[in-house]
Amino acid sequence: MAAIALVGGVLVVNPPEQIGAQSAATPPGEQTPLPNPPISDSCGTNVTLVLDASGSINSSGAVGDVRDAAEAFLDALADTGSTARVLQFASFSEELATQVEVTQQSLAPGGVLRQAVNDYYQPKPPRPTGASIYRYDGRGDPQSLSNWNRRNSDNQYTNWDQSLDQAGAPQTLPTELILYVTDGDPTSYDFNQAGDPFDAGPPPDVSTNTNRDRAAATTLDRAVQEANEAKAAGARMLAVGVGSAVTGSPNSVARLVEISGPQTVDDGDLDTITSINDVDVALVQDLSLIHI
Repeated sequence: MAAIALVGGVLVVNPPEQIGAQSAATPPGEQTPLPNPPISDSCGTNVTLVLDASGSINSSGAVGDVRDAAEAFLDALADTGSTARVLQFASFSEELATQVEVTQQSLAPGGVLRQAVNDYYQPKPPRPTGASIYRYDGRGDPQSLSNWNRRNSDNQYTNWDQSLDQAGAPQTLPTELILYVTDGDPTSYDFNQAGDPFDAGPPPDVSTNTNRDRAAATTLDRAVQEANEAKAAGARMLAVGVGSAVTGSPNSVARLVEISGPQTVDDGDLDTITSINDVDVALVQDLSLIHI
């Protein structure tokens, strides 16, 4: 069975001149991804596992595959001195398990991590109290109030912005690797930057249907900003493409590259991978092939 060998340890953080080189003030479409920091090959790592729970995952029939992949990732880390936390996201991001050591006990029935895997997509993350959802009408300036309609039932979209922000949040033990399982099609972002309409929260109001017209560049830029912040703090990104990212959409793959890095592999390449530093994006139809 092919495998991606992953053992974590000391991280090499980007040099100071790269950190914070761009910000929210950078115009849409001009965010430059930071390099993916390497992770050393030694035992034990601190992982944040992020699972796409949007409607497109369900429509592509990938819910079971994502849950199986999460279980395989965690099982491979058991009793190695590693820690893991688990998030899921759609229009909103939700923590299913806080950072905990990965052991046979935490993965056993009733264990924290086992319960997190079971809870994935059951249900999708709900809209938090105090947050509203606004759907983009598909054209025009996304900073203008006139181009949005309130749709609080739109909880099935794909908010890379919020999920990457939550994934990169400081933990008791710094996150060394973000395993980001998604289909490559972000369709939502938070209204939390200068000039945005609606309420910045917390929790922030969110947008949906933003993979269209002038909102599309903003949607990806917000995700790149959050990924850059996580990388600058020392976390390596491994984006695992499922759904449309695997089934023939070069644009989906390009978006995964933007938040992680250019080294892309698929099922047929996995035999050649000996280090997590050799891959930024994994496009894997059979998710059981990926082991940590």
